[in-house]
Amino acid sequence: MVELKLLYDSCLESEEQMLEEVEAFLEQIGVDFLESRPILVSISEAFTNALIHGNKQDSSKSIQVMIRLTDDTIEAEVTDEGTGAIVAINSRQSVDESSENGRGMDVIEHYAKETRLTETENGGLKVFMAFSRNKQGKIESQL
Repeated sequence: MVELKLLYDSCLESEEQMLEEVEAFLEQIGVDFLESRPILVSISEAFTNALIHGNKQDSSKSIQVMIRLTDDTIEAEVTDEGTGAIVAINSRQSVDESSENGRGMDVIEHYAKETRLTETENGGLKVFMAFSRNKQGKIESQL
């Protein structure tokens, strides 16, 4: 099993750095450009939610990103240090398709074969995402 763990400050600049590092890792483990897009979009959505809604852009808090390669999947976790996210997510209202905000979890659930939301011991949110791989080691699109 191959695993990558990264830790980022809660600031807008961290997202670009995170995406570059995750994209380089996916390329290194043999995931091509087109196949990495759903993974990168999903991780980006989870990271943005962690930054804005979880950590509230508090620079004293961090966001952890973990990528794990197994025989059948690529798993990703994005964990923040906020509080109350599970309640907020479970009570969220549906949004219009044309809305610019509020669709992050819908996007993640669209692309990932499995998602789980759990609360950390400190009250933060961990978003788990799993993406299927086919027999050639390529990611299968959930489209």
